[in-house]
Amino acid sequence: MSASRPVILARIRRPWGLRGELLLELHSDWPEERFAPGAELELAWDDGRSARATVRAFRQTGVGPLLALEGADGIGEARVFAGAAIVADAGTLPRLAGDGEWQHDDLVGLAVVLPDGRRVGRIEEIEEGAAADLAVVRLDAGGEALVPLVPAIAVAIDREAGRLVVDPPEGLLDPAPAEPTAAPRRVRRPA
Repeated sequence: MSASRPVILARIRRPWGLRGELLLELHSDWPEERFAPGAELELAWDDGRSARATVRAFRQTGVGPLLALEGADGIGEARVFAGAAIVADAGTLPRLAGDGEWQHDDLVGLAVVLPDGRRVGRIEEIEEGAAADLAVVRLDAGGEALVPLVPAIAVAIDREAGRLVVDPPEGLLDPAPAEPTAAPRRVRRPA
């Protein structure tokens, strides 16, 4: 896998409060370390804009994680950061050391195979789920499927061979059917 691929550490949702803090949606397990005061951050928006910013403060609150950036001392200055992703080069992130441990970036691009070795698809991305993370698998037969990364289903991750072995329950790897669209309602207006 390419070390130059960006990894999203967090998304900036919106300004919070009057002091220029920003409410985050975290995608990092170590936010206190990643967003320590003085840390330099790379910001990227979906429209192609990018910027650099320096962390002034970070704190966890009951409403969620809050980040303060240098130069954003009020709600007006903070608004310009809304919607940005905080990204890092995958090659610059610390690696996990233990066996059986992996990072999302380790899995993207792996082939997905059944226990008998038949390939069924490729992992396109990882989504964080409430009970377990989910591998978004582009199926070789067409469509995509969400595969829970739990030991009962994702039975082996072999990074060297570039594959994830799955033992799925029946129907898990069936492409999701398109949702039917409802016919538009006609509304009669009084004359």
